Amino acid sequence: MTIPVEETQPGADVEVCWDEVATDFMGHDVVPGTGTGIKGVHWGQITRLTEEQIQKQFAIGTFDSTKSVKKIRTFPVADATTTCAKLSQFHTGESYLVPEQDYVVSVDKYMLLFASSQVQGEATRSALFIKPTEGSNITKVKGPSGGSELLFSADFNKPKVDIPAKGPWVVDWSALTKDCVGVDVVFGNIETLLLAFYPGYDTATLAEHALDYDRIPGATYYKATIPGGKNSADLAEVKTDQGEAFTGFNTTDGLWVVALQCSKCYLPAPVAVAILNPTS
Repeated sequence: MTIPVEETQPGADVEVCWDEVATDFMGHDVVPGTGTGIKGVHWGQITRLTEEQIQKQFAIGTFDSTKSVKKIRTFPVADATTTCAKLSQFHTGESYLVPEQDYVVSVDKYMLLFASSQVQGEATRSALFIKPTEGSNITKVKGPSGGSELLFSADFNKPKVDIPAKGPWVVDWSALTKDCVGVDVVFGNIETLLLAFYPGYDTATLAEHALDYDRIPGATYYKATIPGGKNSADLAEVKTDQGEAFTGFNTTDGLWVVALQCSKCYLPAPVAVAILNPTS
């Protein structure tokens, strides 16, 4: 991940705008007034990490705000027509950001997260480093569209997971130790099980469209919410958004895939993915 850096005037009440955040890290549309629109902009003072380390941790989902963030302030976006705010409007409870004290030349890093949530760390769509720099007269910054910030590739050339074609269809992930990017699995982060069928797809085709795995035209999707701490699910319980239940692997001209999802993670990549092999 490469997050842009904007040098600004130290101590200035910088104006932050997000009207140009049209796509997120995954290249998907950010639409004001919808669930993908910007609901919160978060300013953070990050200590003990370089920009390169922060970018790497964001990319693989290991950034830990409890260890690295010295101070956090948020501007809640209550109205979709609001697209700019001054740093002095960012706050946590009754504690407001004071630019002349909080935004000065420092070894610490300052970061803006543009998110579809007012909870820091959830549903981040785009990000920007802002750097107080002596000699800079810049007092306004714009959040970037996120698609070009993330370099991503997927490898689905793995053994398929056998599952009985006629059931039972229990998927158990209790033995997982690592997630899709090789980081220790946090089971509490898994919120949703997604079952998808991609007609006419093979693994190479799916890899080409991996960032769109949950919105590929022509695919069929079933979902089930995973209660906290549960490490298995029965595919008999998954349903489409229209309420249609999964009734079996009735067609095999394509790929059946299970993905474990985490909406609260910094990047909305699946925690784990398995290509299913229905067996008689």
